[in-house]
Amino acid sequence: MKINCIIQARMGSTRLPGKVLEKIGDSTLLGMVLSRCDLARNIDKVIVAWNGPKYDKAQKKDGSERYWVDGPEEPAARFVKVLAEYPCDGFVRVCADSPFIDAESVDKAANGLQDFVYFQYNGHAHGNQAEGFDTEAFLRAEPSMQGDEREHLGLWFHHRDRLTVDTPADLERARLIVSRMTKPHTEYTAAECLDLLRK
Repeated sequence: MKINCIIQARMGSTRLPGKVLEKIGDSTLLGMVLSRCDLARNIDKVIVAWNGPKYDKAQKKDGSERYWVDGPEEPAARFVKVLAEYPCDGFVRVCADSPFIDAESVDKAANGLQDFVYFQYNGHAHGNQAEGFDTEAFLRAEPSMQGDEREHLGLWFHHRDRLTVDTPADLERARLIVSRMTKPHTEYTAAECLDLLRK
């Protein structure tokens, strides 16, 4: 399975404009994220999904070229463009404003794609979040994403792939899953329950 890490980076933050290129020590926020994601072992390519003024693309210390895609401001559309240029089976989304992201978080999100079409790994603290997406599932979902789902890509999956029961809609979803079971519920993994939901 080919899995890329895509770093969502833009200059248009309203609370802290240009933050991804702000200096921290000897690097920028984006530079720190790139360096840390480069350490992930289960990733084929680390790609920057960029939106902002033209920028002198950073190079790795070993001189090899960085993968960089300039795209629209809206993240969902930007990711569609990245996936067209760099096809893969799945991808891990990391935000460029998470300078302390662990490579372990990226790897765990990638590993989660073995069983799930969407997998979120929260790491040890806020800002250490990595989300894994099955590319085919993301591209199917993207046209129906609305509002915040187009910026925070995992929300679409959170809204639909719920296995918890907090609302009447959640209860109906759980009943639907159980109605589709052909063996005792204890013999189904969470991934298999999601498959039953998506039938």
